[in-house]
Amino acid sequence: GARRSVRLQYQNQYCSKHPFDQLYDNIERKEDRLLFIRYVPIGASTANWALVQVDLDETDEKRARKNGEFHVRWLQVHPEDKRLRSPRISRFCPVVRYIDKNECFGRHVHVSMSNVIQLLENKLNLGWYQMVVNLGHDRLSEPFDFATLRSARSTHMDKYRVDNINWAEMIRNAAGCGIDTSDVILSPEHNTVQERDHQDNLAIRVESAVSSIAIFTFITQKREAILSEMAAN
Repeated sequence: GARRSVRLQYQNQYCSKHPFDQLYDNIERKEDRLLFIRYVPIGASTANWALVQVDLDETDEKRARKNGEFHVRWLQVHPEDKRLRSPRISRFCPVVRYIDKNECFGRHVHVSMSNVIQLLENKLNLGWYQMVVNLGHDRLSEPFDFATLRSARSTHMDKYRVDNINWAEMIRNAAGCGIDTSDVILSPEHNTVQERDHQDNLAIRVESAVSSIAIFTFITQKREAILSEMAAN
């Protein structure tokens, strides 16, 4: 017979009238409120993955807690990073488009995450692509925040990146739904960038630990010197 679609199942810790309380609370605690979701593009027959940002101001809290329905805004790979050929090492930015006189979306406009809200408040003919999505059924990850990682384009650090841990979670859940994530798989040179990210994060943790030890050692030595001086007097 026909292949049945697979529904992504998440354990609900609450068997009450509001089964998505924990999901709502987890989203609310995040600063950027990002999630990966699955969706079927217009005109397509198969699902794809997308990165979205939850807008709790536009979300009906009662419906969200009861049915898992949240208002989300679409994100896309930064135009300057499309040549990197993998969203995994790319920055993300809002999907903003012009709105024509018929209130339909027109061409894309590049807007950065840092100034999108202010720009939309000042320009009424621009709109951030958004809709209500059932995150109770269609999320491919738990809520998370943007990461700041070493750039694949330069020696600088990039904001508005997705951490490798979140990519791994999305890929794992997408595989269970039959969603193609081949566009996320990294080539050998891209893996080198990811290894540098890991090494940088490890180096920061080691440096922090060394600094803590040095401070503790300094305080201990200072205390011993004071005690010795007091004993001598």
